[in-house]
Amino acid sequence: MEKLKVIELMNYHHAATWANDFYYYEPSCSFYRLYYYYEGASGFVKNSEKKVKFKNRHLYLLPAYDSHELSKEPHENFGMRFMYVHISVNRFLASDILELNIKQDSAEFFILEAIMKRMESKAETVAIIDLLNSLFDALNIDSMLYTGSGSSFYKVIKYINENLSGDLTNDKLAEIACFQPRYFIRVFKKQFGTTPHKYIQNVRIKHAVNMLQNGKKIAEISQRLGFSEEKSFLRFFKQYKGVSPKIFLDK
Repeated sequence: MEKLKVIELMNYHHAATWANDFYYYEPSCSFYRLYYYYEGASGFVKNSEKKVKFKNRHLYLLPAYDSHELSKEPHENFGMRFMYVHISVNRFLASDILELNIKQDSAEFFILEAIMKRMESKAETVAIIDLLNSLFDALNIDSMLYTGSGSSFYKVIKYINENLSGDLTNDKLAEIACFQPRYFIRVFKKQFGTTPHKYIQNVRIKHAVNMLQNGKKIAEISQRLGFSEEKSFLRFFKQYKGVSPKIFLDK
């Protein structure tokens, strides 16, 4: 299998801080987020599966195609400093939130220091990408992530997220992955721990929540998520969230 590499750097910040009233929602997208907290860490990151509290000198890799909530507990004060980058890699990573302890004076520690210095000096993107790949090598991230069938599943997940109102049958997804339909379902379940249908429904509910929180109307959400009628979407939403969209937003 091809070695894991960063191939594109979309966004970065080397000395970010958060205010005491901080709350940030990151919608589902096609890139990975890497956060490194190095001073006064507090708060947490949460996705649909788990909640992870931030710690000093810890690195967090947040998976693509999943939404994330970053915030703090009511009793916490914010004074932390951190670095973040948004990256694309050369193959799909079937991963949950990955948390790594960065030991003082380790190779990873010095590489991260070098990355932040390059960011501060506004170095060329290619130089930062090279350092990020050195960081991945030093951490041996390949051994921590189950990458499954690589680019085949990357294409499937990308297609699902971009075609929620289109053809999402097992036959179509298997065709994209270049598998026989029965084999595709078996491999998909091994990779993601769920069936293609349940995965698609989870993606739909994440997109629904994101669009509701951004003021989209029920009619538009229903259409974009592939529901023939608004009432079908409302039943779907209540099934997954336990309440109607209106009550969900009022919470």
